[in-house]
Parts: sequence; structure tokens; C-alpha cells
Amino acid sequence: MFGKKPLARLLAVATLLLLCPLSIAAQTDTGSKNNDEWRTAYPEKPLSDDGSGYDKAPQFPGGQEALKQYLKNSLVVPASMEGQHFKGNVIVGFSVLKSGKVTGCYVVEPTNRDLDKAVLKMIKAMPDWIPAREKGKTVRTNCCLAVPVDF
Repeated sequence: MFGKKPLARLLAVATLLLLCPLSIAAQTDTGSKNNDEWRTAYPEKPLSDDGSGYDKAPQFPGGQEALKQYLKNSLVVPASMEGQHFKGNVIVGFSVLKSGKVTGCYVVEPTNRDLDKAVLKMIKAMPDWIPAREKGKTVRTNCCLAVPVDF
């Protein structure tokens, strides 16, 4: 009897982890003109007509293109993975505080321990974002980001 409960919990957690990418895709598919910027980063809040759920969504300084360049140029390949090929996304969550500071970084779907650490280090080193605005006030925002990795 005791042995079945941990197995049920393990199955529930595994199911949630498998469905997480589906929920990310579902929340980002708004059909709006700004849809591209929500494919990589979006606030964890119900989406409004413009796809953000906020008067002004949190934004990396310089916009989406600057974020893509930062991710492309800042990732340091872990020494343990040199000579190996990896292509995929490391999905991370973090908060953008009212001040724009990025905090509370975590990996949503672990891939490789060393790679996850390298991505988290890069995310923690990001410059301050432009915080979200809701009803004219800056607000803290929880975000999720799919970091593309290809080496």
C-alpha cells in the first residue's frame, strides 16, 4: 500500500513535466502581431488581446532581437560537454522585479546538469529588464524563457 503512493506521485510529476511544453505553446499562440515576442518570453498571467495580459509586458533592454543576441552570444559551453552535439531548448523561469532586476531563476525542465547550470548563470547575469506595467504601475512579473541551445 505504501509503495503505490510514491509511484503515483512520480507518475503525476512526470506527466506535469511532459505537459509543460504544451502549456507554454498554448499560452503563446495568441494570433496577434506581437506573437513572436511571446514565443520566447512571456509573463505567467492570462493573456489579453495584445498577448501580454499587462498594459506593458516586461521587456529585455533593446527588445526581442537584443534578447536573442544576448542568448546566442552569452552561453558558455560547459567543459564536460565539449565535443558533444546538443540541440534543443533549456526552459527557465524567473521573476522580473519592479526594479527590473532578474531574480528567482530556475530550470523548468532539466536537460543536462552542467548545461542547466551554464544557462542559469547566463540568465542571472542578464541586464535589468524594463519591468511590466499594469494599470500605470510597475509590477513584478514571473516569466518563462525557452533558451535555444545548439552546439
